[in-house]
Amino acid sequence: MMNKYIRRTTRSKIVTFVSVLMWAATFCASDKNLMAVEESANERTHKEYTLDVLRRERKIAAQRKRRIVFNNDGDELWRDTDATRAGVLAARIAGLAGSHVDAIWQWGSDGFKLIHQDGPFAQLYTMDPNGLNYQRAVKAHQTLMEDCGKDNLEIVIDFCRENGMEVFYSNRMNDVHDSYFPNRLYITKIEHPEWCLGTKEESKQFGYPDPRSSWSAWNFEVPEIRQLTVDALREVCQTYDIDGIELDYWRHLVNFPEMLRGDPVTPENRELINQLMRDIRQVTEEEGLRRGRPILICGRCVEDVEVSKNSGLDIETWLEEDLVDMLSMAYGTEHLPPVYAVTRLAAKYGAPVYPMINSYDIATTDPTSDGGKRRGNMPVWRGDALNKFEQGAAGLQTFNLFGTQWPQWRELGEPELMLTLDRTYVWYYLPSQREGRDTFGALRTTRHRHPVTVSAADCEPMPLYVGEDLSAPDLSGKSRTLTLRVRAHGLTAGHALSVAVNGSSLIHSRTEPALGAAAETTWLYYDDMEDDLFKTGRNFVTAKIATGAGPVVTIDQVRLDVRYGEQ
Repeated sequence: MMNKYIRRTTRSKIVTFVSVLMWAATFCASDKNLMAVEESANERTHKEYTLDVLRRERKIAAQRKRRIVFNNDGDELWRDTDATRAGVLAARIAGLAGSHVDAIWQWGSDGFKLIHQDGPFAQLYTMDPNGLNYQRAVKAHQTLMEDCGKDNLEIVIDFCRENGMEVFYSNRMNDVHDSYFPNRLYITKIEHPEWCLGTKEESKQFGYPDPRSSWSAWNFEVPEIRQLTVDALREVCQTYDIDGIELDYWRHLVNFPEMLRGDPVTPENRELINQLMRDIRQVTEEEGLRRGRPILICGRCVEDVEVSKNSGLDIETWLEEDLVDMLSMAYGTEHLPPVYAVTRLAAKYGAPVYPMINSYDIATTDPTSDGGKRRGNMPVWRGDALNKFEQGAAGLQTFNLFGTQWPQWRELGEPELMLTLDRTYVWYYLPSQREGRDTFGALRTTRHRHPVTVSAADCEPMPLYVGEDLSAPDLSGKSRTLTLRVRAHGLTAGHALSVAVNGSSLIHSRTEPALGAAAETTWLYYDDMEDDLFKTGRNFVTAKIATGAGPVVTIDQVRLDVRYGEQ
């Protein structure tokens, strides 16, 4: 059994605010500057290293190139049979060398040596020793120790150093897999059930993704949980030669009692997270000074600025107080909003933003469980990536995308390359669905984008985002065509459906199947569209019918295909 943990009582000081814009005026984050940071770190034993120097170097390091951030949850260690160093790298990592992946941000606490010790990291993240998952973790850890004497994070760190990649530890601030997989239950949740937000019995009437089903989530009102989190991250900084830490609040975002109900976080509880961020920043600065090199912090937010704040993630305060160096951005829904609100706010402070690209749900027009088909629809992935770059992303972060054979790793990080390849822009966001749902929990229960109903007057405008200037000369040097596709349900020839883009009426080229008197699910094609019809960024597609008689007409798909002919 673990040693009893004694909570530290020393209070953290608020980190002095450093103006990012001032640093940006003085320093540029070129590869030359990054090399200078690394070289100066090697000479630290011979010169004084002050907090001002650390902060300056941190600003430079934050701006390094990260075309794609590969987020790895580390479960390959116990999912695959070969738990050796070669096996761990072969499963997901080794094939990324030479790709657009410039950074690996690794979770996988099951494989960390810290869970086999008695510190705060083990108290937060060690599973029930009687559970199958813990037994697998122990077996895999023993195999690694016998093979190379290093755990899975150390193996990834070595790989990144050898291949010029950045490496972060990605900390899941409140993982609740144990709400649904009993073998993963953390031992401290067994010892202190009062530190959790609910009980298994209370959650039985609710199913995922309802937040009330996440009964095992830590309650961050409990001081011990916040202090254990700070001290666990200090252990990580002292143990591993990482470049930074990602604070992954999205996995999973149920931190306070009100969040179980889908209600906004109270100002008092939001301030508890802000203070937690201050304490973690102090830890990274203290440990950075100790080792002679900065430790960056990336905070993960969701949806937009308002939803993040109502869900306890006050990213504006984080940026104002210099508590984060960058932001990553995840989504709680499959009606994905644009990322402008977050990128424009972060730009004021010189902080790069890395939104998640997870195009599974938009890759196909109908629900499918065929993951290969969804991952393989590269035109949609390219269109999604181009949209995020146009909206201010510094790079992209992947999630649950494993398999180094997929072309995503060698295409999605470079817009110039994608602008020479087939691409598809997909309507996937409906503003009315966001209205009145201002928390992550509320959005989770209405996750999939709804269709719109078409009347004889109009329909709700459908925003279609285009991540390029289609009127500009094409980079490919090949002939190019633009085709708009619209899918309508309940449509007959008598409805005389008309579609417009940005107020310009269109005439369809063909329908599949052909329209008649019977109501059909029909694709309408608008071929050889003019290049200047669509604007960079947001466009509005609208529709109306000549008569409201007959079946209700809805539209659930709008797609713009950019395709190339022969050279």
